[in-house]
Amino acid sequence: MSKISFTITGIIPSKKNRHKIKMRGGRAFIGPDDTYIAWERQHAAELAGIENFGIFKNSKNLKISYIFRQRLTNKGTPSTRRWDMSNKIESINDMIVASGMLSDDNQMIISELYARVENVPVLAESEVQVDIEEI
Repeated sequence: MSKISFTITGIIPSKKNRHKIKMRGGRAFIGPDDTYIAWERQHAAELAGIENFGIFKNSKNLKISYIFRQRLTNKGTPSTRRWDMSNKIESINDMIVASGMLSDDNQMIISELYARVENVPVLAESEVQVDIEEI
C-alpha cells in the first residue's frame, strides 16, 4: 500500500469561519477571505513539491490521519485556547484538493478519517502531521 506523509507548521485558518463578500461578473457572492486563500496557495504549492505527489490523484478508498501537535504553555500545561478540529481538517482537505494531490475530498475518495491531539513540551509552534494511505 502507498503512503504519503507531510507536516503543516503554524496556524491553520478556518475556511468556514473566514469569509469575504466578493464580486464576480457583476454578482456578489461570499467566499473565503484573503488570509485563507494565501494560506491555501502557499501550502498547496509546497505540497506539490513532495516526493510521490501524484500517486493518489485517481485513487479511492483513502485513509487520512491528522495528528495535531500543540505546544505546551510556559507553565508546562496544555493550552486552554479552543479551536474546532473539524474546521481545521476541512481546510487541510481543501488545500490538498487545491494542490492537485486528490481530485476531490468526498466520501468515495476519503473513506476513513482519524484525528488526535498531542501536547508536546518542546515545539516551536503548532503543527499537524498528515498521513494519506490506501486502504
